[in-house]
Amino acid sequence: MPPFDMPCLQPDGLAVFTQTPEQRLLLGEDWFNATHIPMGLRRFVRDKPLVVTEDELFAHLQDTQRYVGNRVIALYGAAGSGKSELMTWMERHFVHFNPQRPIIRISRTELDVLSIINRMKHLLTGDYFSDATVQRWEEMRRKPRTLSKLLVLHALERLLDSDDLINALFYRLIDIVEPQVKQVLERVAGREALDIVMRDDFEAVRIDTAVALPFEFEVFRQHLLDGFREMMLENMSIRETLSALSNHFTQQQQRPILLIDDLVQSINLFATEFLDWFTTLDQGNWDVLIGITPASFQHDARGRELLDRLNHLDTFDDRVEKLWLSDEQGFESYFLTEASCTALAFSYLQSFRRFNRVECAQCPALLRCQALQQDDAYLLAPFTETALLRLFRSLPATKGKVRAFITTLRFVLEALMDGETIADTFASVAKTELFVESDVAASDALLKWYAKGSAHPVDHILDFFSVPHPLHLAMTSLDKPFLPESTNARVESQDDETHFAVRDWLEGKEVNRQMLQKLRKGISFWLRNVQTPVALASLHHPRVARPHRILRDARVEMDSVPPIVLQDIDQFEGIEVSRSIGHLAFLFVQVSEAGGRVQSQVDRELAQDPRTIRLIWQAERYMEKRRQYLENQIGIPLDEFALLVYALRLLLNGSPTHTISDVWTRLSDSLPALHEHLRYFIAPLPSHLVKAIDKLFDDFFKLRDNLYDIPRIHHLLQNLTVEQILHRLYHIPWENIDEVFYLGNLPMRAVVERLQVQIRETLNAFHTASPSAVMRLSATDREVLGRLQQGDNVPLGAIPTTSWQDFHDKTPDFYRRMHVVMRRESD
Repeated sequence: MPPFDMPCLQPDGLAVFTQTPEQRLLLGEDWFNATHIPMGLRRFVRDKPLVVTEDELFAHLQDTQRYVGNRVIALYGAAGSGKSELMTWMERHFVHFNPQRPIIRISRTELDVLSIINRMKHLLTGDYFSDATVQRWEEMRRKPRTLSKLLVLHALERLLDSDDLINALFYRLIDIVEPQVKQVLERVAGREALDIVMRDDFEAVRIDTAVALPFEFEVFRQHLLDGFREMMLENMSIRETLSALSNHFTQQQQRPILLIDDLVQSINLFATEFLDWFTTLDQGNWDVLIGITPASFQHDARGRELLDRLNHLDTFDDRVEKLWLSDEQGFESYFLTEASCTALAFSYLQSFRRFNRVECAQCPALLRCQALQQDDAYLLAPFTETALLRLFRSLPATKGKVRAFITTLRFVLEALMDGETIADTFASVAKTELFVESDVAASDALLKWYAKGSAHPVDHILDFFSVPHPLHLAMTSLDKPFLPESTNARVESQDDETHFAVRDWLEGKEVNRQMLQKLRKGISFWLRNVQTPVALASLHHPRVARPHRILRDARVEMDSVPPIVLQDIDQFEGIEVSRSIGHLAFLFVQVSEAGGRVQSQVDRELAQDPRTIRLIWQAERYMEKRRQYLENQIGIPLDEFALLVYALRLLLNGSPTHTISDVWTRLSDSLPALHEHLRYFIAPLPSHLVKAIDKLFDDFFKLRDNLYDIPRIHHLLQNLTVEQILHRLYHIPWENIDEVFYLGNLPMRAVVERLQVQIRETLNAFHTASPSAVMRLSATDREVLGRLQQGDNVPLGAIPTTSWQDFHDKTPDFYRRMHVVMRRESD
């Protein structure tokens, strides 16, 4: 029993959900009429579609005064698109409104060649095939290979003069004829075209046989058909029979109408003969409505040729009116659409209830069913218009919408009667664009099929299915324009496979990790821009007010910086994101693409959700791991590294102009003097590196504008000499530093390597230079020395001879270095 009380849910009523309209007609014509909805067709005039209703088509066929000769209307549609439904409706209309007019209906269920030809014989002569003919069919159904041998031998005898050649080809040709003959004799169902021999098989024999085939396929096929008629159909000629029937009705001043459900399925073996005769317009006086399933012709080369003739040959275009119930592949029905599928479902559900002898007006569950519908125009319980739309949108793309939709409705009702839950049943046949998140799992499973969105109430749905009401409920629609709402947000986003991939990930299903790129990037973008103390992808002291973010971790995984690790999807290290973020995932997908007020709304939605706190905590935890990882590589804490590098910068380039210079004066009285001494011997750091080092120092020690963390600086420099500072920097293993860490635009390992070159030269100069000698130089000599050291151009003629002698006597180390450089340049 279903988990809710509906007296009408009884198995007897499933009888109205039949596979074919003929089966519904067997229940009674009133059941057929009750479940039939008006059908619309399309006629294409110069590639422009015109709508033709079923009533207009009936009136068109009723008009017989203006037509002489055959009139052929081809009704195109994919399998299951409603061709048989229209033929049945048309047949019943003629029976009721024009009973005197002769009408012949060959339905898709009449697939026996014998019965079709037998009906035509009876119309013409009043007699049926003899008992001997019927008996022969029964015998040959048990011996299809025997009949195949007789047919092949019959054909070869008429085509070949040599016994040797007949013997050489006989068994090869039997092998390709027998499977087809067997299907012709036993055909009771099928979609592909039948023929007595297939062109593709014939061509394969031609290629594989050493003996050349001295005849063409069409000639061979025709002889096989002639033999089949002689042996199995009392040598009845289709063309002659149709001509005789036409003359018979013309003499009675009647214009017969022939309804053929499907050219392939209904008259299969003689499809070409039927079509050729009817399109020779002056040979008869018939109105012919022929159903054509284009896909049925695709299984054989001859079928494809016939379809090409129908579609493209001018003779057919001129002589055949073409109407369409659907496109060729069945992707679109021209009358069963999202707007009309509810009406079709209602007609079947009404008949279903009537068949079970349940009258809604007296049913105790009426108010409950009506409450489920709310604004719906039809009583659709246990469905709603929204649920039906989701079923309709999920129908297989390559199947006719009509049959597939009716079959799906029956499947759902049958599953409910067998005790399945509505949510599990829908999950097996439908797709939903809605993601639902609540604290009651049963409501999640149900509402994603039935709810319209957060703007609509859902209590009536939960009450109908006896599901507890959740305290927290949020819904996310994945295929409509993005517009976040209040706390119980429905995020309606563009129709994008990303959103369906996110939904599948949240539900624990398999998903292509590449489809979750926007989710990773959105989370990373939000974390980088949210007003939190998280230093994403940059390393600095947490108490710094406005960091330059000069020291960066540029590690990239799946195109996101820093890496975002999605639960059960990614295996690398990064900021871990679990499925518990729920519908926030869809906000993150859109957060980097939104702008203006929408961006502000999204930020508020995220800020108000407590789950973002855990996300921020995960980001802080990851960045702390990365900080420890880098400190392990360089062997000292990062704030100490920033201080030592800054000391080197002051030593080589002098004190900056900002307030921190006073700090350094208080910390070491010797530092300025050492700089004045060393600057004549060591090249200063380039300006871009100086700026980077200054920003690095600020990122670890600048608390506010012009306010530095002096106590921490004092603590870190306690008992350190300048030489010890240089030694500590010099022994950092730069080769261990991961290449993903950058200082500005330079890899950190390259910066450290460059600094160590400077330190080596500084240590050498520190031990060998004579500060007193430098001090004994004249002011002019010191100016020249400084300009040369800074890399400025100094004309040789502007340097006094006395200065060269002073450099040689008082600064021999600098003189030797300058002498080597000058010789190298002159060479």
